[in-house]
Amino acid sequence: MTVPARIERPFRIRFDECGPDGMARASTFLRYAQDVAWSHSEAAGFDREWYTQQGLTWLARCVELELRAHARTGQPVTVSTEVVGWRRVWARRESEVRDTADGGLVAAVRTDWVLLGPRGAPIRLPPTIVAAFPGALPSFEPTRVAIGTTPVGATTSALQVRRHELDPLGHVNNAVYLDWLEASLAEAGAGSVLEHLPRLVRLEYLRPAMPASSVDVAIWTRADGGWSCRMSDPTGQELLRGEVRAA
Repeated sequence: MTVPARIERPFRIRFDECGPDGMARASTFLRYAQDVAWSHSEAAGFDREWYTQQGLTWLARCVELELRAHARTGQPVTVSTEVVGWRRVWARRESEVRDTADGGLVAAVRTDWVLLGPRGAPIRLPPTIVAAFPGALPSFEPTRVAIGTTPVGATTSALQVRRHELDPLGHVNNAVYLDWLEASLAEAGAGSVLEHLPRLVRLEYLRPAMPASSVDVAIWTRADGGWSCRMSDPTGQELLRGEVRAA
């Protein structure tokens, strides 16, 4: 079964997806991108049951989110998804969130996914998946987030993984890490960077945070006026590298 290269789905910004200012949280757009990507996969014949039977799982390894405009509670938006590249064990998807009323770009999301096999290790993409999405898609260089070492004087905090932050696979969902990052920035008095538009968020996921575990967060300012972030487990193993800056 083949599907259109690009699909769109309507969404309505929900009350609980917005902050105290009535605007959609940045993580909302990552959740929309995930949801429409699953719709695309299901339309091609690869639903969650198929992946479970095959012992396969997609894992987000890097996300780039460009925020261009605010979206208010109750606002209708249209979210697209398209597979734009393959690379051995990798797939790259791009999504756009647009205001349904005027077509204006609200946010753009690019996600690099890795396919894991039954043993939890990366596995080459099955030809059936590649063949289901039309066009000869190019290879790509997986995104990395380089933030250097954590400087002396970085603002540090700790948080606890809570049950409601786990998705149906028992993982901390990739959008949750962005919620953690933005909460840490706000607590550090860096709220102005969260209000700037356009802005770019880049997240590289290195290891999963374990359910009920603690996560150590360090954030610091960058020379370009943006902020860098490192999240680690209690043993010092890196979980995530991130950055937020003006686009």
